[in-house]
Amino acid sequence: MRTLTREQILSLSGLALHHPDTLPAAQDLVLQWLRTYPGDLQVQAAYARILLARGQPEAARHIAARISRADPWDETFYRLHIQTAGNSLAAQAANACLRALDAAPFPDIPLPAWGAALAQTRAALRRGDVQGAQEAFQEAAAVLSHVPLAACIHLQLLGAQFPSSDDEAHCALPITPPVQHALQQHYARWPDCLPLALWYAEQKLACGQEAGAVAILHRCATQDVGGQTPKRIWGEQHPYKALWPSALSLPLEIALPAALNASLGWNQLPKAENLPFGEQAAPSSGEKAPPQAATTPKGGVPSPRALPGKRNFLHPREHVYVLLTTQRGLEAQYGAPQSRRVLAALQRLEHTLQAHFRGGALLLVVDSAQSMARLGLPPATPDDAWSIKLTLQDVREHLRTRGKDIGALLIAGGPQVVPFHHLPNPVSDDDPHIPTDAPYASLDADFFAWEWPTGRLPGDATRRASVLIAQIEALHDRYAQPPSRGTWLWEMIRQWQRRLRTVTQEEPMAMGYTAAIWWRASLEVLSPIGSATDLLASPPILSSNFIGSGLAQARAGYFNLHGRVDAPEWFGQCDPRRECAEDFPVALRPQDVSRLGGMPRVVLSEACYGAHLEGRALEDSVALQFLAHGAHALIGSTTLAYGAISNQLIAADLLSERFWRALQRGLPAGEALQAARLAMAAELKRRQGVLDAEDRKALMSFVLLGDPMAQVFPQMRWRRAKSVSSPVEVP
Repeated sequence: MRTLTREQILSLSGLALHHPDTLPAAQDLVLQWLRTYPGDLQVQAAYARILLARGQPEAARHIAARISRADPWDETFYRLHIQTAGNSLAAQAANACLRALDAAPFPDIPLPAWGAALAQTRAALRRGDVQGAQEAFQEAAAVLSHVPLAACIHLQLLGAQFPSSDDEAHCALPITPPVQHALQQHYARWPDCLPLALWYAEQKLACGQEAGAVAILHRCATQDVGGQTPKRIWGEQHPYKALWPSALSLPLEIALPAALNASLGWNQLPKAENLPFGEQAAPSSGEKAPPQAATTPKGGVPSPRALPGKRNFLHPREHVYVLLTTQRGLEAQYGAPQSRRVLAALQRLEHTLQAHFRGGALLLVVDSAQSMARLGLPPATPDDAWSIKLTLQDVREHLRTRGKDIGALLIAGGPQVVPFHHLPNPVSDDDPHIPTDAPYASLDADFFAWEWPTGRLPGDATRRASVLIAQIEALHDRYAQPPSRGTWLWEMIRQWQRRLRTVTQEEPMAMGYTAAIWWRASLEVLSPIGSATDLLASPPILSSNFIGSGLAQARAGYFNLHGRVDAPEWFGQCDPRRECAEDFPVALRPQDVSRLGGMPRVVLSEACYGAHLEGRALEDSVALQFLAHGAHALIGSTTLAYGAISNQLIAADLLSERFWRALQRGLPAGEALQAARLAMAAELKRRQGVLDAEDRKALMSFVLLGDPMAQVFPQMRWRRAKSVSSPVEVP
């Protein structure tokens, strides 16, 4: 099979722009490359140019915005961004960045003054005029929190103002407190900005924090496989060059148009002596073809690299339920004796899950050398989310070589044990960042599309290990009974019996509780599984009379209420067309949950901070109370959430409605959340051509607490094409 190098991919994609009939093939080619090397910035830019040429400017604009944020020193990315963004504010900002880089700006696009100020700052720094650079930068200080390039230039200015006194230091930025403090702030705001990440890693190395630094460098190597950012910072022969791949290539799996073949010289027949290695000339008449050696590696398992971008299993349904925690995190929160109790409970859960999932279960204590040695992998850094994510990717590759894959991920412990990722907040609101588990569920930087259902048993923020142990043991008890081995006919009869109970109201499917002002939107959200008779409003319903609502008997619970980061209660809101005693009455308190007398299997809350865990004890969290009293899974937002007042659903409302649709089809909660994300993105792109900031925030901020394989109705066995488990119902 022919292979293509990175240079050939870029050359072909550029050539296709001049031959419109070859654009579809070129798009397939770059997508094939990006499935294998998703962090190739230049090929991402080539993909955006192809999309633009094919009349998809919005899709191209999102890529251009992402890569210009990843490498803010590359002027070609800004030019691409302007070409896709028209005369918008984003295009004006990109034009200002061109001016800051001393590149020619677009004359027909307005040029904000801060671009010239940044250019003057850089010019003064090159002259050694630190005072002049500082004065020039004052005019650009207002965009410091909005423009990654401004943050990079700010750090260079601080480096000139506060040079290191250590003559032996060879870091790109001085290791001085002002520089370190500013770098930490900028990196927290822009973790996907590669120059900031590389500078941060270098400073960590200089301060003796090798594990965290290496994890960041590995992440940068996956996000910029071409290595353009480290070369710009440290030069071609930089000391970390070994972490970046030296040669990138890809087997060609599609037929190329004649124009592209010709550019590669592949439209000529080779001479017999010049045939590629491993190929043989066709035998002449009367000759037998020589036997061909098998291409499968020893052991009979195909290499994971053999089919880039495709799942490569011997048995595609052998998915593994992965349990993940950190030993150091458990010990830091609970102490060594209690952490051993947690690990023992997880080991019992691992043993019980083996019987329920085709690929078995696997407990990963990712920072334990002993635990990771079973897979032949090094331990991760327990307080570094990116290190854990990269280790998880290594685990996945290990499983793939054995014909398996990660089918579901359950994180054991709150953010003190296994840290959340903190992603940039696309909305200008009160949230400094978005705590989320989304990157743990994805293979690359596209956190909107999950590869496997992911959940978390969070315990609580106290030092009581008993809360986390109780959550683990509750999950263990649900799976402790032997899996059903009935025939497909018996399974079908059981499912129809359950549906009949729902229709006759013996077992209501759903119960909803909404702020009165959002009644119309909430009714639309609940419509796949409920009706107006299943939806309560606050006011008039309050926390004092919510008991007896019917929620205890429902299999699914939906909450569209207000939440606050500094309050444990969820609040209603008065419909402005009515008179109310309070505009924002208390609708539900943590202590109310324990008085319900029963619990839905799956709960979804659109409340702001509905799944906020930081500093929350069990007694101070509605979400944790739901898990403690029998809910199998709760989906909620870790931040502010946005929705609609009317039945034209957006953001969190649309995500929730699509979730109920998927759950009603029989998908487990984690898979339903996966499907809802994709369906929401597809619907909004169809409707408005773009995902706005509130939509993107909803896709990132909603997390699943509890069992990602929790089900309201199990599917039939023959319909479970991608699910982890056999259709085993857990009471």
